[in-house]
Amino acid sequence: MIIGIIDYGLGNIKSILSAIDFLGYDTKLCSKKDDLDDISHIIIPGVGAYKRALDLIKKKDLIYKLNSQVLKLQKPVLGICLGLQLMAENSTEFGINKGFGWIKGNVDLLPRKSQNLPNIGWESIRHNNSVLFDGIKQNSNFYFVHSYYLKNNSSDVVANYNYGGIKIPAVIKKGNIIATQFHPEKSQDNGLKFLENFIKSSNG
Repeated sequence: MIIGIIDYGLGNIKSILSAIDFLGYDTKLCSKKDDLDDISHIIIPGVGAYKRALDLIKKKDLIYKLNSQVLKLQKPVLGICLGLQLMAENSTEFGINKGFGWIKGNVDLLPRKSQNLPNIGWESIRHNNSVLFDGIKQNSNFYFVHSYYLKNNSSDVVANYNYGGIKIPAVIKKGNIIATQFHPEKSQDNGLKFLENFIKSSNG
C-alpha cells in the first residue's frame, strides 16, 4: 500500500507527508503522470487560488491520468481544501473556471456574515456516522482555512459545519471519491484519525 500525494506546486505537502508517515504508511510524491501507476491511494492537497492550481496541474499533464486513475481504475482519492474544490464542476474564483467534474456543485465565495474572510480556525462538524468518522465524536473540531466553498446539498455531503447559520459542506463522499474542506493534516488527533479511516476503509 502506497499513499500517493500529488505535488503540483500548491499544498501542505510536508504536513501531509508527516501525518501519513506518523500513521505508518508508505508515501510517494507524485509530480509526473507516471508516478501514479504504482500507488494505491491518491491525496490531492491544495492551498491558494483555483485557477493557479488548475494551470499547474495542466502544465504537469496530470488531469487525464488522474481521471483514469480515479474514474476508471477507481483508486481511492482524498481532496483536501482546494483539492476538494478542484473536484467540483466549476469555481467562480477570479472568473468561471472549470474543475474536474468528479462531484456535483459549484464553488463560490462564502456568504459575508459576521465572520471575516478567509474563515480561519477551528469549527465543529456534524457527520452522518460514515466509516470515515469511526472513533470521531459528533461536534468534533477540525481546522479550516478557506474563503470559497462547495455549494452542494446532496447525499454526497456526509459532514458539514455551521457558518453564520448556513450549513457548509465539510466532507464529501461519492464512492471512491472523498474530499474535505478542512485540513486533516492540521487537525491534530481528529485529523489523524480521519486520515487513517480514509486509508483503512477504502482498502485500495
